[in-house]
Amino acid sequence: MSLSFREYGSGFPVVMLHAFPLDGRMWEHNANALAKAGYRVIVPDLTGFGRSEEGPTTVGMEYMAREVSETVATLGIPRAVYCGLSMGGYVLFRLFDIFPLSFKALVLCDTSASADSDEKRAAREQMIETVESEGSSVMVESLLPKLVSGQTIEKNNELMSELAEIVREQSSDAVCSALRGMAARPDSAPLLKDISVPALLIYGKEDSITGLDAAKDLLEGIPNARLETIQGAGHYSNLESPAEFNHYLITFLNSLDLSN
Repeated sequence: MSLSFREYGSGFPVVMLHAFPLDGRMWEHNANALAKAGYRVIVPDLTGFGRSEEGPTTVGMEYMAREVSETVATLGIPRAVYCGLSMGGYVLFRLFDIFPLSFKALVLCDTSASADSDEKRAAREQMIETVESEGSSVMVESLLPKLVSGQTIEKNNELMSELAEIVREQSSDAVCSALRGMAARPDSAPLLKDISVPALLIYGKEDSITGLDAAKDLLEGIPNARLETIQGAGHYSNLESPAEFNHYLITFLNSLDLSN
C-alpha cells in the first residue's frame, strides 16, 4: 500500500516527512520555497494521516518507513535528500537503517534518536486512552499548546487555527496507532555513527518537547552533521519560523553535490 503524497517542482528530489499529529500539509510553505529554489519535493501523508489509508492497530516506525520507501520507489527515485520533523525523524532513522543507499543527505528537525523513557511511554498510553474516548480533537487543547512556543501562541493566531483544523481532521484510530508505534520504537542512537551522508539539524530553541539536548546528541553522534537553531520557535520550527527554516534548508541543499 503506497501513501498519498503531494509533489512540488522539479529537480533533485527532497522527501519531507511530517510530525505527529499532522499530515503533509505542514510542509506546504517549505515545499513551495524548495520548488522555487529548483528542487522536486515529495510530501507523503504517513500511514493513516491526511489522505493515506490506515494501517494496523500499532503502526511502527519501520512500517511507516517501508511505506515511504515503496511510495518513493513508485516515482522512480533511487536516491533523495530526506527531511523529517519529530515523528518524521523517527521514521527516517528506521528508513536509513533499512535502506541507507537511498539517502543523498539527511535533514532532522526537532526529533530524537532515543527511545521513549518509561515516563514518555506512560504519557503516550494516557493520550491513547483520552483520544479513544474523546476523539482526536482533544489534542487541540491538551497537546497543541506544548508543540509551539509561547511567542507563537501569543502572536500567530492564524497558524494556531490552521494547526487546530489539521489536528481535528486526523483519524482517532490512526493517531492511536502512531502513538503505540512511537512508544515502541527502538533506540536509534547506535545508528548515528553509521550516518555518513551530510546531515543538517534544525531545532527550535524553545522546543519543550524534544529540547536541544537531543539535538546535541545527534550533533555529537552523526559524523558529518551541523546544527542550526531558530530563536522563538518551538517543536514545529518549520511552521513557526518558515523563512528562517527555509533559509537554512535551502542553503544546505545548495551546498550538496547532487550530480550523482
